[in-house]
Amino acid sequence: MHIHRIELDKRAVLATLPGAGVAGARLTAGRIDFVPVAEDHVVLFDTLRLPRNPMIGVIGTAPAGEAVSCGTPDTYGGYMDTKIISEGTTLLLPVNVAGALLAMGDGEVGVSGLEIKGVVEVEAHVIKGRRWRSRRMPATPLPPPRLWIRRRKW
Repeated sequence: MHIHRIELDKRAVLATLPGAGVAGARLTAGRIDFVPVAEDHVVLFDTLRLPRNPMIGVIGTAPAGEAVSCGTPDTYGGYMDTKIISEGTTLLLPVNVAGALLAMGDGEVGVSGLEIKGVVEVEAHVIKGRRWRSRRMPATPLPPPRLWIRRRKW
């Protein structure tokens, strides 16, 4: 599938909680901030300006066999949470069940923890007759993700 476009809402949400995330051990109280999103950047806490880099945190097809949580990535996709999954990315995923059951979510402004709603335009094609090798029993070490995710502006 190819990700053509990601349109973001005008506002993102940032939640910081004691015990959660990278800085969680340093926090004594929780906080939720609504962050305005400009055309090319966001500003956190009135001082920190970050570039806008929209991405899809979770995208995948249904796995073969029983249903699983999307929290762990595998050959079917899932929770990849990487800025590579953005506009211009071509992603190959297997069709393990009738209809593929493609799903996506966890939109972010750019791997910063800024959660945001949006609209994503994708184009999907089925490549018939292709078999996927299992990543569970590889003959050699797994290739880096860049070999199965191709990023290119169209």
